Amino acid sequence: MNIADFATPIGIAIISGDEKGVAVILIMQTGAISSIVPENLRKPTAQLNECFDGKRNDFDLKSTQKAPIFSKNFGRKCARFPLGKPCRISIYQKN
Repeated sequence: MNIADFATPIGIAIISGDEKGVAVILIMQTGAISSIVPENLRKPTAQLNECFDGKRNDFDLKSTQKAPIFSKNFGRKCARFPLGKPCRISIYQKN
């Protein structure tokens, strides 16, 4: 598992993954920044940076996680958050 840490407008992003895909993306308030981004994390790092630059709304990354419906719906709604503005979302999981 490789890890890349880089600065974003909302904190330090930490991406963990391997050749199968991204395992975890976290945003922390503080942390160290990687000097080298591993090859398999360059695409996710670039896409996240494009999102923060306002150039990307959708991601086409492989994930090593199987997300439940709640997480998938939450991810879709998070993609529409306006950066720098407070917002509230509601998510209901259908049974």
